[in-house]
Amino acid sequence: MITSLGKLISSASANHRHIWLSALTTTILFGLFDFDVSSTVLETTLTSEMKSAFQAVIVGIGAGAATWLVLHGILQRRRMINEEFYRVGELNHAIRNSLSIIVLAHHRESDQAHREMILDCTRKIDEKLRQLFPAANCFRKA
Repeated sequence: MITSLGKLISSASANHRHIWLSALTTTILFGLFDFDVSSTVLETTLTSEMKSAFQAVIVGIGAGAATWLVLHGILQRRRMINEEFYRVGELNHAIRNSLSIIVLAHHRESDQAHREMILDCTRKIDEKLRQLFPAANCFRKA
């Protein structure tokens, strides 16, 4: 459930329209929650100060719980993104290792045109990897 909360938060923050709709929905829900708590508190025999304090505590707990859910969802989303970055880094590393082997293997090739073709292809793949994953290049060993 928490993972789906991370995805929900991600989709809710995808564009300005979704953000406004989420804020409006939250405002309405908290307004209804406050109204419900207020109606319930009014039915009690507490003093007016105690009713106000009780209502404030209940609404505060609701706001705290909602904040915890949102922040926990953001944390889960951040973890999912970090896992994805890790997988991309592993893919980048594996492809670069394979390219190194291909580049070293071209020295055994007797046909100069074939050698140039292999080097050209590996340069293109390496260039594309640098374009797609520029942050991954800072982790490469020189």
